Amino acid sequence: MDRPAVSHARSIGTMQQELVFTREEWETAVPVVVDRMKSFLSVYRVPLFKDEGDYAKGWGSGSYLRLGKRRFVLTNEHIADARRRGEFLIHQLLNNEDLVRIIGDQVDYAWPLDLALLPISEQAWTTKEHGSKTLDNEQIATCVYRKPHPHLIG
Repeated sequence: MDRPAVSHARSIGTMQQELVFTREEWETAVPVVVDRMKSFLSVYRVPLFKDEGDYAKGWGSGSYLRLGKRRFVLTNEHIADARRRGEFLIHQLLNNEDLVRIIGDQVDYAWPLDLALLPISEQAWTTKEHGSKTLDNEQIATCVYRKPHPHLIG
């Protein structure tokens, strides 16, 4: 019998494993899940470029995000830092050939978070048809740290 590729759960104390997939099932499922995730996420993904005047240089990527009534690109601070150096970043909406300059103040957090929010204007989002979508608050997983219950600590 194939050795299990993934364990489902471990019970505290005994470390027993409940097996979910055989190696064969796992190797069959992974490419399908990857393809489905790529398809699902493609509408939220945004390529970012540096505006070099007569051409655009690939610079990074991010995801379109909606917070309240505003839209942003969620990306890495080390990508957005180009704007602080006076360079211009541009983005491209899905199914639209136009490249749009990012204008406005950004919010960023350096290492270890390495996050940045770049503003997307309402005009840039609504001027032409496109296939992009924004992630909404409900789609974002959050984590709240809580002190472990005493019986879970060794």
